[in-house]
Amino acid sequence: MKQNPISVYGYTSIMVGAIIELIGLISDAVLPLPGNLRSGQGLELIQSNPGHMLFIGVGFSLIVIGLWLCISSRSMIFHWKSGAVLTVASIAMAFSIRNAVPIQSAHNQGHTEAVNKNEITHTHGNEIKMSWGQLQEIDEMLGNTKAATEKYMDVSLAMADGYMQEGPSRPGQGAHFINRKILDAGVFDPTHPTFLLYEHKPDWSFELVGVGWLLPKNLEDDTPPPYFAPIAAWHYHEYSPPGICIWKDGTTNPYDETACTNAGGKFWRESPWMLHAWLFRENLEGIFSLMNSSVGGIQYEDFSSD
Repeated sequence: MKQNPISVYGYTSIMVGAIIELIGLISDAVLPLPGNLRSGQGLELIQSNPGHMLFIGVGFSLIVIGLWLCISSRSMIFHWKSGAVLTVASIAMAFSIRNAVPIQSAHNQGHTEAVNKNEITHTHGNEIKMSWGQLQEIDEMLGNTKAATEKYMDVSLAMADGYMQEGPSRPGQGAHFINRKILDAGVFDPTHPTFLLYEHKPDWSFELVGVGWLLPKNLEDDTPPPYFAPIAAWHYHEYSPPGICIWKDGTTNPYDETACTNAGGKFWRESPWMLHAWLFRENLEGIFSLMNSSVGGIQYEDFSSD
């Protein structure tokens, strides 16, 4: 029996639509994250990318057109060939519709972490959604930061540019080398982070593992800075009354505000906003996480003389 040309067009349209959707699904699975977020990004992404415009818009339209042609031509749409095509098309459509959502992280990392009496409280918010464009923008900013700070793999260059170690080297956090000039300016610049994070190794050398920023925080204002939103884990520290005094060498202790200021220290009831970015050491806990369990440290007391 001679087949109706319209039904042939219908079958062809369905098949092409199904193929387009399958190609989209394959690209969905293999499309990598932008370079600086590719490993240890702390995101669990639902399979989703701009290809959905292709397989939802074009693929779905072709399948619908094909079905309409087959029905209008009164062809045998349950013929085994059309049945096989429709089965494949239905599976492709189901997966495409399921995945037709923006890029999404399993947890909202745009949270705050408060530290009080040396206890860290760490909570995550609800699931968040973000566009591929937002992810690329964050990746571009991180790329600029990495390019500007790679030279500080040589810690002597960092010290020459005003980054000095303040406080001990802690496992999971490393040693913080803070630039007081950038800290006092209180502005965000992706190419000039406020501090550098180094792992203090057993041979007493320093390895650059990350960078970070400190930005002014107003008391009782818990709105985090917008930079690297919505996945940046901006956090701050709360201190027991009356507060702490930060001395020029980075040491801290409880102190009266007036006495601290008069003595040349910085008085904090709450710390500034802080953000870590582990650009030089993969962090499975997230590139913006407060902690990185792969980073070791040297506690000076471990090497104290008898």
